[in-house]
Amino acid sequence: MRDQPDGEKLLSAAARAFRKNILQEVSKEHRYSALMIARIMDIAERQVAAGDAPERAEKEGLSEILGAKGSLEELNRKLVDKIRTGGFDKDERLRRHLVETTRVRVLESNPKYLERFKVEGR
Repeated sequence: MRDQPDGEKLLSAAARAFRKNILQEVSKEHRYSALMIARIMDIAERQVAAGDAPERAEKEGLSEILGAKGSLEELNRKLVDKIRTGGFDKDERLRRHLVETTRVRVLESNPKYLERFKVEGR
C-alpha cells in the first residue's frame, strides 16, 4: 500500500496551490507557460485517477473487433492496415469504438469541451 496522500491527491493539491498562489504572480511574459503547466498538472491528475482502465478498454475493444490478440500498439497497427484496405468501411462496431475511445481521451485532456458541446457516451 502506498503512503497517503496518493499521487492523484498530491497532483490535485499541487495544482490548487499553483493556481492559487503562483499563477497570479506570474509575469505576462511567462503567463502562457504557467497556464500550460497548470493544464498539464490537471491532465496528469485525471490520468492517474483513471489508471490503465482506458488502455485496457481500448485493447479489449480492438481485440474483439479484429478477432486478434496483441499489445495495444500492435492492435492499432492491424486496425490501420485493415482500414487502409477498406476492411471496415461500414463497420458500426468500429465507429462506436472510435467514438468512445475519442470521448475518453478528451475526458482526460479537455473535459470542458465535452461539457460545452454536451457530448455523451455511446
